[in-house]
Amino acid sequence: MKKESVEIYGGFGGRVGDIDGLVIPIGLNAFPFARKDFGFHFELAPLVGDFDYLRGTFGIRYRFID
Repeated sequence: MKKESVEIYGGFGGRVGDIDGLVIPIGLNAFPFARKDFGFHFELAPLVGDFDYLRGTFGIRYRFID
């Protein structure tokens, strides 16, 4: 879903290495200000496999747009 001030995304992928498994990221990018180049990022990504865990990230996002 993509609106002017909110983008929601999801997907799936694989991870190989010390911890193997299926990764299912679900995230949100929010741009609450009038200028839509500065916003916030939130994501949860569960890893399902040999060892199940939930990874989360958040941060500040800046888009270089013209």
